[in-house]
Amino acid sequence: MGCGGSKAATKQDEQKVENQAPSTLLTTESPVEAAKEAEPATAVDAPKEGETKADSVPLPLQISIVSARGLRNADWVGKSDPYCTCEVSGKPETKLETPALTDQLNPEWNHEAQISGYCVGDSVTFVVKDKDPAKPDDFLGKLVMEGSQFYPNGFEGEVPLTEAGAGIDAFMKVKVVVVHPKVRVTVVSAQGLRNADWVGKSDPYCICEVAGKADVKFMTPSVDDNLNPKWDHEGEVTGYQAPDTLTFTVKDKDPLKPDDILGSVSLPYDSFKNGYEGELKLTQTGEGMTSSLLVNIAIGEKVEQVPSQVEEEQKVVAEEAKGAPVEDAPSPQVVADELTITTDTAPPKAMSCWC
Repeated sequence: MGCGGSKAATKQDEQKVENQAPSTLLTTESPVEAAKEAEPATAVDAPKEGETKADSVPLPLQISIVSARGLRNADWVGKSDPYCTCEVSGKPETKLETPALTDQLNPEWNHEAQISGYCVGDSVTFVVKDKDPAKPDDFLGKLVMEGSQFYPNGFEGEVPLTEAGAGIDAFMKVKVVVVHPKVRVTVVSAQGLRNADWVGKSDPYCICEVAGKADVKFMTPSVDDNLNPKWDHEGEVTGYQAPDTLTFTVKDKDPLKPDDILGSVSLPYDSFKNGYEGELKLTQTGEGMTSSLLVNIAIGEKVEQVPSQVEEEQKVVAEEAKGAPVEDAPSPQVVADELTITTDTAPPKAMSCWC
């Protein structure tokens, strides 16, 4: 069983991160401020042999229970009223259930739902039963899908049911999709890089990638003549699949020869599953060099910041103070009762009376 008990370890998961910051996402400080206040992080313990720390991380499964065919008739009157349950094996709290369909031996449920709590190495169990209000529901068939059948790329198809009854050949159509996390990485800056150039300084850039997956990566632009570059470059690791390890490699851009490696570091999924912001100590930096890389890793969809009403009002006040025209500013209202209209400012003349 996964989530701590799986044996599906990979070489990537066994890699060590040297001086890695706690995987706590800072919300009140910028990455640069956080790096100034914190020392380079302490090393993460390597997983024990045959064990994967990322197995303890649950991943959602998108389950589609499409249909079944060839079910046995478990009723004396009419036909079976089949329904199907699905759960992560050994985890009853993850169970979901389709509605029961009346008098059907070839039911079409087309039922979709998401299960939370799946961990790498877990299996998923489907059970088809006949709904009966008067007695215990009859067993019509079972399907146990091992994790290797649908992880990491999912499964869609028809498979035979076991325990369907003597002489019964029953089948079930299902779709299982592993919902891998969306990973967004900001490569902020590096410090203390070595100079790999004879003239001037290194022109560093950084590659963020999943080792062994050539198409799952992005890179920053290079910064000319700088041993403490600031990139502030954000990219999505498109195609990322948990529990892949992220690898960062800093290189010196050189048009005349292969780019020199200035440092590298790997970060396992267990370290950034809830987000990460901090400074990582680089290896392969060169003799006597102490170099570091500052990164920010966010999990999930990007949330666009919407300016609040208070912020908008403060902006208007600031623009008025500078004498700048304010767009869409309301025109002052003129109240008629407050206006006094006169046509002659001279005092009225005295009138004579002739008696």
